[in-house]
Amino acid sequence: HENHRLVKWFWEVVSEMNVQEQEDLWTYVSGSKGVPPGGFSALTNAVGESQPFTLAKSVTTAEHLPVAHTCGFQLELPPYTSKAELSERLKRAIGYREGFGFA
Repeated sequence: HENHRLVKWFWEVVSEMNVQEQEDLWTYVSGSKGVPPGGFSALTNAVGESQPFTLAKSVTTAEHLPVAHTCGFQLELPPYTSKAELSERLKRAIGYREGFGFA
């Protein structure tokens, strides 16, 4: 739900990120570099159908990091209790994005 506190905090955290952090977040969520031409409104799945970016509630605890599902442009957020906690965990998660590419 767009009015849920985690959704609001997420977009606040993203808006406070610098450009490099935002690019790193996109890489973490999508598995690719660079938002496609047309931006987020132009995201598509493997067969060319519209596939929006979504946030989902995680069934884990707040000690866990956000989990990205790159095929569906989905980010699962655990039930964090503060914006600061969400920011710290999200930035730690996107820091672990290295190593998933092809050599």
